[in-house]
Amino acid sequence: MAPVEIVLPSQLWSMIYKSNWSHTLRKFVFSFFLVFVTFFVKAQDTAKDLLLDDAIKIAKEQNMQIGLAEQDEKIAQAQYKQTESIWLPQVNFSYSGFVSNQPLYAFGYKMQQRVLKADDFNPAVLNYPGATTNVMTQLSLQQPIYNGDLNYMRKAAAKQTEVYSYQTQRTQEAIEM
Repeated sequence: MAPVEIVLPSQLWSMIYKSNWSHTLRKFVFSFFLVFVTFFVKAQDTAKDLLLDDAIKIAKEQNMQIGLAEQDEKIAQAQYKQTESIWLPQVNFSYSGFVSNQPLYAFGYKMQQRVLKADDFNPAVLNYPGATTNVMTQLSLQQPIYNGDLNYMRKAAAKQTEVYSYQTQRTQEAIEM
């Protein structure tokens, strides 16, 4: 029994090009390849019918301009929401501390704190007071009653929200046309 010889694809091509029948054999291999490709390879899925309403719906969902217009509208709504703060009170807290050995500042701090004694008027203490600290803490609450500027700003923000809403609507209508 004769041994079976295994032919690799690279060897097959070299055998085709070296044989006397190479032209006929090349045509046969090429034809076989074309038939194989047309039966087993699909470039696209099967075609689907696309109605006008479906096309418009897909265009609206995937259009970047509509997405940007909707984002602008959301930003305008958020800015309008921020204008609600015109009626809220403001709470402020501040803390400061100073240490000084300068005679004028030291005497002034003691006067602000209302802790002056008779000894503080002694010239030796007045000229060389030593380290004096002054600590101030302040808590304040401010409630606006009426602020005309902020009311106009709120009205402008409401109009801006309306404008961006119309812009989104017009962008969608332009896609439909």
